[in-house]
Amino acid sequence: NISNCRELSLERIRTELDKLLVSQAAGKGLRLFMESGLVNAWCRIKEDGHYSYEPVLPEIAHLYKLPQNNKFHCYDAWEHTLHALDNGPRDLTIRWALLLHDVAKGLPGIRKPNKEGQPSDHGHEAVSAKIAFGILNRLHYPEAFVNRIVWLVAQHMRFAPFLIKKERT
Repeated sequence: NISNCRELSLERIRTELDKLLVSQAAGKGLRLFMESGLVNAWCRIKEDGHYSYEPVLPEIAHLYKLPQNNKFHCYDAWEHTLHALDNGPRDLTIRWALLLHDVAKGLPGIRKPNKEGQPSDHGHEAVSAKIAFGILNRLHYPEAFVNRIVWLVAQHMRFAPFLIKKERT
Protein backbone atom coordinates (compact mmCIF):
# COMPACT_ATOMS: atom_id res chain seq x y z
CA ASN A 1 0.00 0.00 0.00
CA ILE A 2 1.66 3.23 -1.16
CA SER A 3 -0.05 5.27 1.56
CA ASN A 4 2.26 3.52 4.07
CA CYS A 5 5.20 5.36 2.49
CA ARG A 6 3.76 8.67 3.63
CA GLU A 7 5.38 8.25 7.04
CA LEU A 8 8.81 7.43 5.62
CA SER A 9 11.25 10.30 5.76
CA LEU A 10 12.57 12.02 2.67
CA GLU A 11 16.08 10.98 3.73
CA ARG A 12 15.04 7.30 3.89
CA ILE A 13 13.34 7.46 0.49
CA ARG A 14 16.37 9.20 -1.04
CA THR A 15 18.75 6.63 0.45
CA GLU A 16 16.69 3.74 -0.92
CA LEU A 17 16.41 5.34 -4.35
CA ASP A 18 20.17 5.88 -4.44
CA LYS A 19 20.85 2.26 -3.48
CA LEU A 20 18.40 1.06 -6.09
CA LEU A 21 19.85 3.22 -8.84
CA VAL A 22 23.40 1.94 -8.40
CA SER A 23 22.39 -1.68 -7.90
CA GLN A 24 23.10 -4.36 -10.47
CA ALA A 25 19.33 -4.89 -10.83
CA ALA A 26 18.36 -1.21 -11.14
CA GLY A 27 16.07 -1.83 -14.11
CA LYS A 28 14.21 -4.65 -12.39
CA GLY A 29 13.86 -2.64 -9.18
CA LEU A 30 12.61 0.44 -11.00
CA ARG A 31 10.16 -1.68 -12.97
CA LEU A 32 8.68 -2.80 -9.63
CA PHE A 33 8.81 0.80 -8.37
CA MET A 34 6.71 1.88 -11.36
CA GLU A 35 4.31 -1.06 -11.53
CA SER A 36 3.60 -0.98 -7.78
CA GLY A 37 2.63 2.68 -7.98
CA LEU A 38 5.42 3.79 -5.63
CA VAL A 39 6.40 6.50 -8.12
CA ASN A 40 3.24 8.27 -6.96
CA ALA A 41 3.94 7.81 -3.24
CA TRP A 42 4.56 10.71 -0.86
CA CYS A 43 7.17 11.01 1.87
CA ARG A 44 7.52 13.09 5.02
CA ILE A 45 9.85 16.06 5.51
CA LYS A 46 10.56 17.68 8.85
CA GLU A 47 11.60 21.32 8.66
CA ASP A 48 11.66 23.75 11.58
CA GLY A 49 9.88 21.21 13.78
CA HIS A 50 6.94 20.81 11.39
CA TYR A 51 6.11 17.98 9.02
CA SER A 52 5.13 18.40 5.42
CA TYR A 53 4.72 15.89 2.64
CA GLU A 54 6.32 15.74 -0.78
CA PRO A 55 5.77 13.41 -3.74
CA VAL A 56 8.54 10.92 -4.49
CA LEU A 57 8.80 10.70 -8.32
CA PRO A 58 5.42 11.21 -10.03
CA GLU A 59 7.14 13.01 -12.93
CA ILE A 60 8.33 9.70 -14.38
CA ALA A 61 4.96 7.89 -14.25
CA HIS A 62 3.89 9.00 -17.76
CA LEU A 63 6.94 7.31 -19.33
CA TYR A 64 5.38 3.88 -18.71
CA LYS A 65 4.37 2.47 -22.13
CA LEU A 66 4.97 5.85 -23.80
CA PRO A 67 5.61 5.13 -27.51
CA GLN A 68 8.76 6.40 -29.17
CA ASN A 69 9.81 6.73 -32.80
CA ASN A 70 10.69 3.16 -33.77
CA LYS A 71 13.20 4.45 -36.30
CA PHE A 72 15.43 5.37 -33.35
CA HIS A 73 14.08 3.28 -30.45
CA CYS A 74 12.98 -0.32 -30.17
CA TYR A 75 11.46 0.26 -26.71
CA ASP A 76 8.83 2.55 -25.22
CA ALA A 77 10.20 5.46 -23.18
CA TRP A 78 10.12 3.59 -19.85
CA GLU A 79 11.76 0.42 -21.16
CA HIS A 80 14.35 2.60 -22.91
CA THR A 81 15.10 4.28 -19.58
CA LEU A 82 15.45 0.92 -17.81
CA HIS A 83 17.77 -0.45 -20.50
CA ALA A 84 19.85 2.73 -20.41
CA LEU A 85 20.21 2.38 -16.63
CA ASP A 86 21.14 -1.28 -16.79
CA ASN A 87 23.75 -0.59 -19.47
CA GLY A 88 25.19 2.58 -17.98
CA PRO A 89 27.97 2.89 -15.41
CA ARG A 90 26.98 2.19 -11.82
CA ASP A 91 27.77 5.75 -10.80
CA LEU A 92 25.06 7.58 -8.84
CA THR A 93 25.35 10.83 -10.79
CA ILE A 94 25.13 9.10 -14.14
CA ARG A 95 22.35 6.78 -13.01
CA TRP A 96 20.22 9.72 -11.86
CA ALA A 97 20.90 11.43 -15.19
CA LEU A 98 19.89 8.27 -17.05
CA LEU A 99 16.69 7.94 -15.02
CA LEU A 100 15.68 11.54 -15.76
CA HIS A 101 17.14 12.11 -19.24
CA ASP A 102 13.83 11.63 -21.08
CA VAL A 103 11.41 12.75 -18.35
CA ALA A 104 9.93 15.46 -20.63
CA LYS A 105 9.17 13.08 -23.49
CA GLY A 106 5.48 12.83 -24.22
CA LEU A 107 4.55 16.03 -22.41
CA PRO A 108 2.27 18.62 -24.01
CA GLY A 109 4.32 21.13 -25.98
CA ILE A 110 7.13 18.59 -26.41
CA ARG A 111 5.42 15.60 -28.06
CA LYS A 112 4.42 16.22 -31.66
CA PRO A 113 4.20 13.94 -34.67
CA ASN A 114 7.03 14.32 -37.18
CA LYS A 115 6.41 14.46 -40.95
CA GLU A 116 6.14 10.65 -41.05
CA GLY A 117 3.57 10.70 -38.25
CA GLN A 118 5.98 9.17 -35.72
CA PRO A 119 6.29 10.56 -32.17
CA SER A 120 8.86 13.33 -31.89
CA ASP A 121 10.03 15.09 -28.75
CA HIS A 122 12.13 17.92 -30.12
CA GLY A 123 13.76 19.91 -27.33
CA HIS A 124 12.93 17.38 -24.64
CA GLU A 125 16.46 17.52 -23.22
CA ALA A 126 16.12 21.16 -22.08
CA VAL A 127 12.73 20.58 -20.46
CA SER A 128 13.95 17.30 -18.94
CA ALA A 129 16.83 19.22 -17.35
CA LYS A 130 14.39 21.70 -15.78
CA ILE A 131 12.23 18.87 -14.45
CA ALA A 132 15.32 17.06 -13.14
CA PHE A 133 16.34 20.26 -11.32
CA GLY A 134 12.95 20.42 -9.62
CA ILE A 135 12.93 16.74 -8.64
CA LEU A 136 16.46 16.70 -7.24
CA ASN A 137 15.95 19.92 -5.29
CA ARG A 138 12.67 18.62 -3.89
CA LEU A 139 14.56 15.52 -2.73
CA HIS A 140 17.15 17.82 -1.07
CA TYR A 141 20.24 16.71 -2.94
CA PRO A 142 23.35 18.91 -2.66
CA GLU A 143 23.59 21.75 -5.17
CA ALA A 144 26.76 20.50 -6.90
CA PHE A 145 25.22 17.01 -7.36
CA VAL A 146 22.03 18.53 -8.79
CA ASN A 147 23.98 20.78 -11.16
CA ARG A 148 26.04 17.86 -12.55
CA ILE A 149 22.92 15.79 -13.23
CA VAL A 150 21.02 18.71 -14.76
CA TRP A 151 23.98 19.39 -17.06
CA LEU A 152 24.16 15.73 -18.13
CA VAL A 153 20.41 15.62 -18.82
CA ALA A 154 20.55 18.88 -20.80
CA GLN A 155 23.46 17.55 -22.89
CA HIS A 156 22.42 13.91 -23.22
CA MET A 157 21.59 14.10 -26.91
CA ARG A 158 25.29 14.85 -27.47
CA PHE A 159 26.77 12.32 -25.04
CA ALA A 160 24.34 9.39 -24.89
CA PRO A 161 26.29 7.22 -27.34
CA PHE A 162 29.29 7.35 -24.98
CA LEU A 163 27.29 6.31 -21.90
CA ILE A 164 25.22 3.47 -23.26
CA LYS A 165 26.75 0.12 -24.24
CA LYS A 166 23.95 -1.12 -26.50
CA GLU A 167 22.46 0.62 -29.52
CA ARG A 168 18.84 1.48 -30.25
CA THR A 169 17.50 1.44 -26.72
